[in-house]
Amino acid sequence: MKKFFLLSLVYLALVTNLQAQRVCSTSEHMMQLEREHPEISGNREAIESHTHRFVSEYASTGSRAMINIPVVVHVVSQSR
Repeated sequence: MKKFFLLSLVYLALVTNLQAQRVCSTSEHMMQLEREHPEISGNREAIESHTHRFVSEYASTGSRAMINIPVVVHVVSQSR
């Protein structure tokens, strides 16, 4: 029984450690792309300024409308 408990504890520690190492590297990837292609940074700034301009003009009209944004979510799992 002690061996089972000890093996279970070791297994749990290993699985938890492996899952903790999975991180999203989107920021690092975007920074690398911006270094390789400087125009990406300018395009992002243009989109941001356009969005701010649109929001400020839309807010000044005083009207509110519902905007539907379609979203697709992909769930990837490991089947057992």
